[in-house]
Amino acid sequence: MPAIVTRNLTKSYGKARGIVDVTLTVEAGEVYGFIGPNGAGKSTTIRTLLGFLRPSAGTAQVLGMDAANEGAAIKRRLGYVPGEVHYYDEMRVRSLLEYSMRFYGKLPKFRTFYNYVWRGSGISNASKISRCLFVTSLTIGAFAPISITLSFFSS
Repeated sequence: MPAIVTRNLTKSYGKARGIVDVTLTVEAGEVYGFIGPNGAGKSTTIRTLLGFLRPSAGTAQVLGMDAANEGAAIKRRLGYVPGEVHYYDEMRVRSLLEYSMRFYGKLPKFRTFYNYVWRGSGISNASKISRCLFVTSLTIGAFAPISITLSFFSS
């Protein structure tokens, strides 16, 4: 079964078109990326596939589910990290992670918290870093593993 199938997927914003007649199939296990200049429709396509946006025309299926009508079910199965992420400015990294885990009902026992979050991240002193740093103090590169971790909490 293909992981993603779109047929003539179109999203219009009034007279402007975000995407036009996107037809593609991504097989399960394939790695697929969207590359293109700003305004090419990459984010619009992804947000439509995840059910954040409703298509103006065409169809999209993700994991066999209709993106227009089963967006909530799709979001429960997939994680998503948008290109521009904005979190609570005055929140420390640790608080953000704990808040997100509680929101999705995934907060494990405290003793296993850092193993759960940072396993394989390659960040040394993760406990100290996350206790001390505010979200806004991190560079995009330093925040990337945190954003990716957060994307898994919903799935």
